[in-house]
Amino acid sequence: MNQPSLRAGGIAALVLAASYIIGFVMWGAVLGEPAVDTLSGNVAFVTDNLNALTATTIFIYQIPGVALVLLVLGLRQHLGSTESVLASWSAVLGFIWAGLVLASGMIYVVGAHAIADLATSEASSAATSWHTIVVVSDALGGGSELVGALWVLGASVVAHRSDRLPTTLTFLGYFIAMAGILTVLPQLSVFQSVFGLAQIPWFGWIGMLLLREAKEGAGDT
Repeated sequence: MNQPSLRAGGIAALVLAASYIIGFVMWGAVLGEPAVDTLSGNVAFVTDNLNALTATTIFIYQIPGVALVLLVLGLRQHLGSTESVLASWSAVLGFIWAGLVLASGMIYVVGAHAIADLATSEASSAATSWHTIVVVSDALGGGSELVGALWVLGASVVAHRSDRLPTTLTFLGYFIAMAGILTVLPQLSVFQSVFGLAQIPWFGWIGMLLLREAKEGAGDT
């Protein structure tokens, strides 16, 4: 077993779980929603909370995007199916998801700072531009969780076949995957929160398993 890959994947999974928790706390308890849900109200919300929005986006997009790459590699190593077509397909989707998450976060942060500058001189243009930025950012990461859901589904199927994860954890993966797939329907947007919340224990559990395996492997050498 590649112990560094397992260790890095385990740490990355725990970072992902922590990032999700921080993200939910920041959005729910600190930032909240704009006082006025209009285009101009949204721009005012961005300009008034620019630093907090930037920090939150880094925690829920940039850091998770990087961590996802390490987790995909570590989980694939743990499942021991590196020659499986399904495992390869799942890993590719995991890497694509990581890229989408990173791109979404970068667009949001750069866009927010550009809008904050534009709002001082052209408020109406800033409102329209911010709406476009949010749509693009959500389309890449958050508005639809299909790519991430398919990665979780593929990894869960491989785990089920190889019996390399606890049964409860495998079926939690199936549940997460189904919730993520349902987010392709805008009217079922509630599953975005279900997908995110359910991933917290999934990431945490996988992280502990990978770290334990890495520790046991190191002890055998």
